[in-house]
Amino acid sequence: MPVDLPPDGHPPSEKPTPTRTAVVSIELTFDAATDAAVRADWARLIEAGMPSLGRHPSPSNSPHVTLLVRTTLEPVEFAAAVALLPIDIELGEPTVFAHGDRGVLVRPVVMDDSLRRLHLAVHDAAPPGEDAPFTAPGDWTPHVTLARRLRLDRLQEALAVLGPAGRGQGVALRRWDSVTATVTTLR
Repeated sequence: MPVDLPPDGHPPSEKPTPTRTAVVSIELTFDAATDAAVRADWARLIEAGMPSLGRHPSPSNSPHVTLLVRTTLEPVEFAAAVALLPIDIELGEPTVFAHGDRGVLVRPVVMDDSLRRLHLAVHDAAPPGEDAPFTAPGDWTPHVTLARRLRLDRLQEALAVLGPAGRGQGVALRRWDSVTATVTTLR
């Protein structure tokens, strides 16, 4: 079932970032089995001739849940957040953040107390700053992106090729910096 996008047309934590636009994000990555399950969905979409995050060739491209997004973020100690890991996660049935005749296909991540505590710990560690829409505490929509710019007239076809919802673990935090094109594992 499609979910309407905010007026700016972009799903939570999936703002377009043209090359070298300054964006720093803190992301939760998964255990090997959960990572493989999401990558399998990416591959199924590719095999069906649809958009997929699996088409993004960067070595930094891996399944994740975005916890915080800002245009700048000085180096921060996230030890209290990392100490909460691992956490159990539940990936829900796919949905789409719709805008016009296209949308972003995602698996929502069920919000539970562990995930909420982790999200708050990340934000508590970060200095004051302007969070991207839908990433701040109380306004966050946790999800794993499967495909961007999916034509809504192909939504049912996309849903038919995806694997089942499932459970797994969030096991690590990483920092993505678009300006330097680097990923740093947080400890």
